[in-house]
Amino acid sequence: MIEEKNLNVLSYKEFIEKGEVVKNPLFLPSLFETQSVNWEEIKKKIHGEIYTECENLFYYLVKSMEVKDETLLIYNLDVENDYVLIEKINLNSKERSYKKKKLFTPYGVKEFLRFRGFYVKEIWGDIPFGKVTFNTKTLLLRMVKHGY
Repeated sequence: MIEEKNLNVLSYKEFIEKGEVVKNPLFLPSLFETQSVNWEEIKKKIHGEIYTECENLFYYLVKSMEVKDETLLIYNLDVENDYVLIEKINLNSKERSYKKKKLFTPYGVKEFLRFRGFYVKEIWGDIPFGKVTFNTKTLLLRMVKHGY
């Protein structure tokens, strides 16, 4: 898992505003949830490893809905465009909200990043022991720039 590397937790917006080299960033929210990420800018201003997360397409192939903390989550999968539209319905107030998330398979995220000049060193899951399965909702990524 993650070794002690003095991770710098920041959002993509904070990263852009920083204007200096950042060592071992952990991007939260995920770079894949941020619109218009400039991967070239990340390559220029990063030293060390990069950590972030992305959603696992396989999870949404298996699940179409679930209940969490009095909220019904309905997953409308768009496999052709690699997105899921998540509809959240509060079971008490009946209030609805929507969120669109980009999806990847473990192989797909490696290929996506490879074409942007990054190498994925490790992918692990959000369940105990980090094993990636169909029940893994979030893929946790450890990556570096090519040639680092």
